[in-house]
Amino acid sequence: WIVVGRGGFCLTNRAGAVMTNARAGGGGELCQIGMGLGKRKMDRSNKTETRITNDAETKRNTKQRFLTPLILPRLLLLFLVTILSLCSLFAGDTLGQDKVSLPLAFRVDMDSYLKIGLYLKCEGVEQNMRYQDFSSSIDSKATVFKQVVETIRNDNLTSAYNLTGRTSSATEEKFKAKLQAGMNAYRWCLGAEATGNDFEHLNVIGRFDIGNRSILGVETKAHAPAVPESRVCAMYFKDSGGQIVWDVDSPPAVLSLVGESLRQRAKLPEDFTIRKDVQTEYEMPIPGSSVGKAAFLQFDGRRSNVKLISDSIDESDEVLSLYQRQYRAACDRRLSDIVEMYTSKSREWFSMYMTDYPEHLEKYLQELSDKERVVRFVIEAEPLFIVLSQLESRKNLRTDFIIRDPSDGKLKLTSFRMVGFMKQLFNDPEAQRFLYKFVAPQPEEMSIERPNKGS
Repeated sequence: WIVVGRGGFCLTNRAGAVMTNARAGGGGELCQIGMGLGKRKMDRSNKTETRITNDAETKRNTKQRFLTPLILPRLLLLFLVTILSLCSLFAGDTLGQDKVSLPLAFRVDMDSYLKIGLYLKCEGVEQNMRYQDFSSSIDSKATVFKQVVETIRNDNLTSAYNLTGRTSSATEEKFKAKLQAGMNAYRWCLGAEATGNDFEHLNVIGRFDIGNRSILGVETKAHAPAVPESRVCAMYFKDSGGQIVWDVDSPPAVLSLVGESLRQRAKLPEDFTIRKDVQTEYEMPIPGSSVGKAAFLQFDGRRSNVKLISDSIDESDEVLSLYQRQYRAACDRRLSDIVEMYTSKSREWFSMYMTDYPEHLEKYLQELSDKERVVRFVIEAEPLFIVLSQLESRKNLRTDFIIRDPSDGKLKLTSFRMVGFMKQLFNDPEAQRFLYKFVAPQPEEMSIERPNKGS
């Protein structure tokens, strides 16, 4: 977007941030851009009237007026050339970007996946573009992506090493071993094991920006006999000192969660479609996205102030009545009752702790139930429900997961002593600080976004 004023012009991206501020001479205008709205602040000092009585000065001003028609065409030419050069420089990385919502998957018992009513909203663009078309664009990340793909096809470790910017804290040899393992995994996903592969079946799903990192979702379409089923994976890139590099270090939990969810498109493409029309009651800032491109976790839910010892919960409230039954069974150490409340794999883990690690299980039960616990919020992401609770004497929030089991339609506790990417996201210190203010807000601290649903 170009905002033109009397004294020059400002080139902005679609979000309204100033990308450059050029002056075309005269006017003294300052272009201020914020929140997508152009605001112009005029310097009116040139409107102060001064009476000129000197004849020589008057003649000089008259001469300048005659020269103006000669100067203006040159300024206009300079203006147009600058616009075209800047647009070509920035268009690939900034135009076409919009807010999109990615449906997230939840991994039940670190095993099977469920599509849930949680979304990640971020700046991005759905491309669904052939690799050959995408790699020829002027997008800086497309350029690096093409280099990465060629490096993986040629199994060139040295070239791959250079593309990473060497940001790993591991020793050089360990990092190279990790890099080689990553190249092997991507080699399979991209279908690069086929001799002479020109990646004609490779498709770029889209690009998504979170903080100072970007995700490219890519898919190798099924084609027999080399690739009998579609393969989807996520490739990570980041800005390192103004340079776009291939990010092969362990990505933050939210990026891994997005990558995990994108991979589900291979089997359930209709369930994991990128959307622009998602409206939810709440949006929580994603940890790590305060610098760079902002991203949000979108969800519905309800506040609560239920005390699990002293309050009674109506059985019609399926989620909290189950949660209270587990809590009270833990208080009484009725382990056989607790184990039946879990999904199959979690039930196996709980039974193993009962027989093999009784001291660890006792510590877990003490942390869960030896003091009054208050439920502060329930995230409703059918078939997943996330219960946020805390001890009255502590700030940190406990996160527990309940799902509606697809096999029988019943609510069950899940993920006993398992820490997946969803758990890591909610346990992040930045997320914990925000959620604490959210679930037990003071008027001046309230910062949760609550858009009007359906607006």
